[in-house]
Amino acid sequence: MIVENVQFILRCFARVHEKHPAARLRIVGGGIMEDAVHRYHRQRFPALPVEYTSWLDPREMPQVLSETHVGLLPLIQDNEWIACKSPTKLFEYMAAGLAVVASRRGEAVHVMEEGKEGLLADGEEEFSEAMLTLCRQPARRAALGAAARARVLRDFSLSALADKLHAMLREVGVCAS
Repeated sequence: MIVENVQFILRCFARVHEKHPAARLRIVGGGIMEDAVHRYHRQRFPALPVEYTSWLDPREMPQVLSETHVGLLPLIQDNEWIACKSPTKLFEYMAAGLAVVASRRGEAVHVMEEGKEGLLADGEEEFSEAMLTLCRQPARRAALGAAARARVLRDFSLSALADKLHAMLREVGVCAS
């Protein structure tokens, strides 16, 4: 399934790059399907500028994200696995202050507000247009990224979640104020 999402991004990026040649794509991650992704790229889009970074130590991700302008979260399948997939990557993008383009599937629709902290899209055309919008509008991209970071800190940080958990435990009488 993951390889299909990466292939989707390659197709979307090909559309973006055609209209905005300065755009660049970096795909981070390896795994057993890495060769299939590279082969797909070479066969379908041999001139498309894509940088691949295999597995990274998680401690290196903050540096990678600091060099990134937009986080992409494509979930093109519509099934139970996608519906309950953890939004960890989305939280990482948002916490790094990145604007996000995500599919209207899974947890993204519950975590970020469309047009406020990121853009939600379905299908190659809509996803590509959202990516292109953020390429062409750096001020909007920055505003979405700042709002995304603020949202994560306010609602999903450890301290925010600890406060919510404490309030729930107080409510059911498990702990005192």
